[in-house]
Amino acid sequence: MTLFLKFLFFAGCLGALAAAFVVGYIFIFETGGGNWIGGLAVAAMLAIGGGTLVAFYLLGLAGALGLRVRQEPLYIHWFGRFSAGLLVLAFAVLIGRAIKEGLKDYGARRDREAWDKAGALVDSILSDPAKLQDYATRQGLDAPLPGNSQTTPLEGAVQKGYKDLVGKFLSQGAKVTDNALTAAVQQGSAEMLSLLLSHAKITDDSATISSREGSSASITFMTNFKGPTLSGSSALQAAYDLGNEDILRVLVSAGVQTNLLATQLTGYGKFLCFFPGDVDGKALLQKWADKDSNPAIILSNLETARSQAGSIPPTEDKLAADTLNFSLQYDQIYADPKVRFKELKIEPWMKGVPSYGWNNSPLVRRINRAILEALYPGAIPSPTKGKGFSMYRLLVKNVRNKEGEGGKRLLRTAVSDRDVDLVEFLLGEGFTLQNIADELHSSSFLDVPDDRRMKSYLLGKGMRLKGGS
Repeated sequence: MTLFLKFLFFAGCLGALAAAFVVGYIFIFETGGGNWIGGLAVAAMLAIGGGTLVAFYLLGLAGALGLRVRQEPLYIHWFGRFSAGLLVLAFAVLIGRAIKEGLKDYGARRDREAWDKAGALVDSILSDPAKLQDYATRQGLDAPLPGNSQTTPLEGAVQKGYKDLVGKFLSQGAKVTDNALTAAVQQGSAEMLSLLLSHAKITDDSATISSREGSSASITFMTNFKGPTLSGSSALQAAYDLGNEDILRVLVSAGVQTNLLATQLTGYGKFLCFFPGDVDGKALLQKWADKDSNPAIILSNLETARSQAGSIPPTEDKLAADTLNFSLQYDQIYADPKVRFKELKIEPWMKGVPSYGWNNSPLVRRINRAILEALYPGAIPSPTKGKGFSMYRLLVKNVRNKEGEGGKRLLRTAVSDRDVDLVEFLLGEGFTLQNIADELHSSSFLDVPDDRRMKSYLLGKGMRLKGGS
C-alpha cells in the first residue's frame, strides 16, 4: 500500500507540474489548435489544461496525506514545497504574460508611429510638385513612395492634379498604370486622362479580350493594376460609377474594351440606376416630406441615404437619386398598400410578375423603376432617358466580337433575366439571337408571366426552342 501511495504522490506531482507548464504556455502565447478559432480555442484549452492540473494536484495531495497517515510525514512537507513552487510558477506566468502584452503594445505603437511617419512623409512629398519631382529624380520614376503606399510619383502627381509634372514624368518615360488612369477619372479631368492615354498602350488584342470574358480571368485582369498589361478596365468602371459620360467616351475612344463592364451591368441591371441630374430632386423631396402619402420603404431609404452621406450634406439631386437606387433593388415597394400596385399605370405584364420570393434581378429593377415613374410622374424619366442607360448604350455599341462569345454573353444574360426590352435593345445594336439558338430550350421557361413573355417573344422572332415548338 505504501508503494502505491508513493506512486500516487510522484505521479500527481509530475503530472501537475507538466500541466502547469502547458497551461502557462497557452496563457502566455494564446495558442489555439485543431478546428477551434481564436479566443474560443484558448479558453477551451485553458479549461482542459486547468482541469488536468487540478486532478493531478489532488492526486499528489491524496498520496502525501496517505503517506502521512502511515507515519511518513516527509512527503507532506515535500508537497507543501511543491505547492509553493507552483505558486512561484503561476507568478512567473503572469509576469511573462504582462511582458508579452507590453512588447505587443510597444510593437504596435512602433508600427503605428512608423506608418504615421511614412504617411506624413508621403503627404509632404505630394504637397509640393518640386519635392515630388526631386523624389522621382533620386529614387526613380516608377519607384513607390515611402511606406506601404505603393503609389508611384506619376500616380501621385495625377492624384494631386499636377498636370505639368505629369507631362514631365511622361516625357521622361514614366510608366502609365491603371491606377494612374483611375486617379485621373476620379479627378474628373478629361485633359489629364487624355494626356496619360497619349503615352499609354491599351491592350486590345483578341486573345486578351477572349480571356477576360471568363469570370475568373476578368477578376484577375481588373485587379492587376500595375501591369504587365494596361487594360483601363478599372478606370472605365470608375467613370461609369461617377456618371461621367464624357470621361467614359475618352476611354472608349482610346481603345479600352467594354465587354466586361457591359456584361456586368447587364447581369445586375445597373444600367437602370439613377444618377444625380436624372431626377428632379427638389420636387421628389417635397413629395416625400408628406409621410402619410408615401410608401414606408421610400421614407426608410431616404433616411438611409441621409445617414450614408456622412458629414457633408448631399445635393438634393444626389439624395433623391440615392434614395431611388435603394428602392430599385428589392421587392418591398409593390406590396406597400399605399402604392396600390394593381391600379398603377404600368405595363399589364408587370402586374403579374411580383410574387412571394421575388428575387433581386434586373427584371425587378425594371418593374420597380416603372412603379416609381407611376408614383411620381414628371419627376422620374423613362429608363432610356437616364444617364446610366446612355452610358450603357455607349458601352454596348463598342462591345468587341458581337458575333462571338462577347455577344453571346450579353444576350444569354438578358434572356436568362427574362428582360424582353433589353433583348430588343441589344438586337438593335447589332447582336443576333442566332448566336445562342443552340442554347434555347423550352424546358428552361416556366409557366409564369415573365417566362411566358420571353418565350413568346423568342418564338415571335422565329427562334425554335429545343424540346418544344
